[in-house]
Amino acid sequence: MSLETKLKQVTLSVSLRHLLRNKAKSKERTCRNMIELGKGLSKVTPSEGELSRLYQELLKMIDEKDEDELKKWMIGVFKL
Repeated sequence: MSLETKLKQVTLSVSLRHLLRNKAKSKERTCRNMIELGKGLSKVTPSEGELSRLYQELLKMIDEKDEDELKKWMIGVFKL
């Protein structure tokens, strides 16, 4: 694993922990911020349609998944 990949995953972990603390206030905002975080860390830029689909998928699963599962989902989706 390259240094860049390790740094991105650490950034993801720290940011995700911070974002998920606020999900009780607004799940929608938390999901939007998670998608923006993924876009910012990713080398590929998903289309607007793909981002919308990812947002809807994340909105459905944010209450069911824990932090580690959400991190794995973001790593897989955004190829981090």
